Amino acid sequence: MDILKEDEELFQIYKKLKAKRIRELKEAKENLEEIVKILRKEADDYFILYITLRRLILGDFKGYEERKKYLLKRLE
Repeated sequence: MDILKEDEELFQIYKKLKAKRIRELKEAKENLEEIVKILRKEADDYFILYITLRRLILGDFKGYEERKKYLLKRLE
């Protein structure tokens, strides 16, 4: 597994998730409950990305594909 390639792929997923969350926040405008939900999703996204990248750095590829699929599913 090429870590640099996987890292770049995760970075692209991150950029797409960030753009999606920004669009959602713009749509939510002043609805605080919606804004809180969106920010919680964003925190979850960051946590999953952090865990995935941390494990890649340590050479632990167990569960990598599942986490990547989960992040891609969140883009839908």
